[in-house]
Amino acid sequence: MKIQILARAAALSMAAGSAFAEDTAHATLKAPVSGTAHAIAGGATWVCEGSSCFTTSETIGDTLSVWSCKTLVRSVGPVSSYSLGAKALTPAQIDRCNK
Repeated sequence: MKIQILARAAALSMAAGSAFAEDTAHATLKAPVSGTAHAIAGGATWVCEGSSCFTTSETIGDTLSVWSCKTLVRSVGPVSSYSLGAKALTPAQIDRCNK
């Protein structure tokens, strides 16, 4: 009985973890920022440290678009990747984003 409860708890924990991962957007900057930078792009508040940026905002719906990527680039500089969960902008979209 205890093993079944533990197995169910582990399964729920893994499911919740993957659900939260899908609600997190990430961007990798071509050049790191100094310190911590904050930006608003795609209706979400981004936090950047070094060459890594992320957001877990509840208004993340429009975050995976070239438009929102361009908005982030205007604030913190060019990106080499831009993704939301398992979805990512293509290399051609990244090129458009950085222009």
